[in-house]
Amino acid sequence: MAGLLVVSSARAQEELCDSSAEDCRAPLLNLINNERVGIDVGVWFFKDDRYVQALVRAKHRGVHVRVLMDTRANASYPTNAHELDQLKNAGIPMRRKTAGDILHWKLMIFDGQGVVEWSGGNFSPTAFVPQDPYKDYEDEVIYFSKQLLGSFMSIFDSIWTNTIDYANYVNVVETLTRAHPQFPIDPRLNFPPKDSYQNRLVPLIDREPKGGLIDVDMYRVTLARPVDALIRAAARGVRMRLYFEPNEYVNTARPGNKVQMDRLVAAAKQYPGTIEIRMRAHLGLNHQKTIWLHTQHIVVFGTSNWSDASDDNQLEANIFTDKNPGDPLNDLLFNEVHQMFLRKWYNTSPIGATETTAWRTPVLPPPNPSTTCTDPAATNFGGPKPCVYPSGGGGTGGGGTPGPGTIVLWASKVAAARRHGSWRLQIDAAAAGGSALWNPDAGQAKLASALAAPADYFETTFSAPAGKAYHLWVRMKAQSNAYGNDSIHVQFSDSVTSAGAATLRIGTTSAAAVILQAGDAGPQPQGWGWADNGWNAPGSNIYFTASGTHTVRIQQREDGAYVDQIVLSPDTW
Repeated sequence: MAGLLVVSSARAQEELCDSSAEDCRAPLLNLINNERVGIDVGVWFFKDDRYVQALVRAKHRGVHVRVLMDTRANASYPTNAHELDQLKNAGIPMRRKTAGDILHWKLMIFDGQGVVEWSGGNFSPTAFVPQDPYKDYEDEVIYFSKQLLGSFMSIFDSIWTNTIDYANYVNVVETLTRAHPQFPIDPRLNFPPKDSYQNRLVPLIDREPKGGLIDVDMYRVTLARPVDALIRAAARGVRMRLYFEPNEYVNTARPGNKVQMDRLVAAAKQYPGTIEIRMRAHLGLNHQKTIWLHTQHIVVFGTSNWSDASDDNQLEANIFTDKNPGDPLNDLLFNEVHQMFLRKWYNTSPIGATETTAWRTPVLPPPNPSTTCTDPAATNFGGPKPCVYPSGGGGTGGGGTPGPGTIVLWASKVAAARRHGSWRLQIDAAAAGGSALWNPDAGQAKLASALAAPADYFETTFSAPAGKAYHLWVRMKAQSNAYGNDSIHVQFSDSVTSAGAATLRIGTTSAAAVILQAGDAGPQPQGWGWADNGWNAPGSNIYFTASGTHTVRIQQREDGAYVDQIVLSPDTW
């Protein structure tokens, strides 16, 4: 494998396979053939019968196999119907996506071996194996992960039991249930349509400072929004290397590719020395979807193209290494995948193959970015890279990495149907997910007590056990950094005191007041900060009457507040 790292004694190996020169199909088939417990599959289409036959054999030897699929693929990939029929005839339970855009997953989860394989590579004869190493292949990142397994198990189970956007296709005879424990979702992962891909990506592009460097390897570019962000970056002096697929430029079925690539060529002329574009020159297909932001030391890759459908309509899976700072996995993913990019960009393969060629922009000298952080907004400005960004300003809480059992809820992920009144989604590059929920300042009076039936509020759900003490933290910002915009009311569906008495309940006037100003002597709020439900002292802990799903409601205390994250912590985070 191209990349191999033992992350810690508690986390087994993470492996990246380079399909331009390696056989990445063999290890996947080995996983199927060696599984003895369960296999979950998310597939857009099958064109390689080897995978299907291996899954059928697994089913026959007693492995619990489940398949999430999309029959809409049959129109573009006629052989897919036959492959799905073989799975059906083997008795494999299958559910299909019925709402919104397509199921664009390409992954397999192996319960007994504790591995998830996922990538942008379809299950075709050419995606995982080069036809001729370095000369004829599909650009992909094939990732075998143990560290991210629990997150994928939980997301797969949530979709398997979803009866609104998915329907039974065949062989589903049992009640729809989760097959795995409900693991927390790694904050680096991004799962459209639940999460917006562009809402998370664009603020990162906008944060790359003057003198920074952005590398992009992208198959399809039909959406203006990320291109707008790249052009803004060029205007402020960010250098970028962009690697595209020539067939998409001339794809008349998707004319947006040509429009957006032409815009980037024009920007290269407008901002000389910033943008260099190369196209695939090998005989295969550049099907990859990867972005590197060098000053921030962030890599983004997965299944999402730069298209409207891949943003928040299709079922996708992506990773952003902008979370969990210090985790060696972030460095592994950034460095190993970037080595592949550099080899292709500069045509330095061991056999001297020409993998990319210059396209309509001047060939620029290799970038020589500074080794120090040049972004004044970073906390280590002038220090060594990567740049480190503050978690926020005022309040009484601390940032950091949440411990085991900590519940972290992102306001940006709250569904539109659960936002009421004046609460709206607002893009903010300093927010955890690239956006936050905002209740604009309308000059309304402060509400000393919560309302039993408020007009302006939002809600979301989470799972927590009964009887455990949780400390409440909220990451907030006050509009215009004003004292009168820095507080909210927080309520829960079934919260109790340590003595078991009902408190802070939805539908009552009891609530936890969370105020960004850190007590009477606290300074005026400045930007994002953490606050708890205390004033001049730590707030009281929160308990729940029963284990299971609970609802949290945020309603107005003072208008003008932004909310980024809600944290229930059983430790001292």
